[in-house]
Amino acid sequence: PVDCCVSSLWLAMFLACGSLCF
Repeated sequence: PVDCCVSSLWLAMFLACGSLCF
């Protein structure tokens, strides 16, 4: 989940991972 937050494609990963980023 953290990887989604720090990804260079954060926005795309945020959409994919959703609330897991938080």
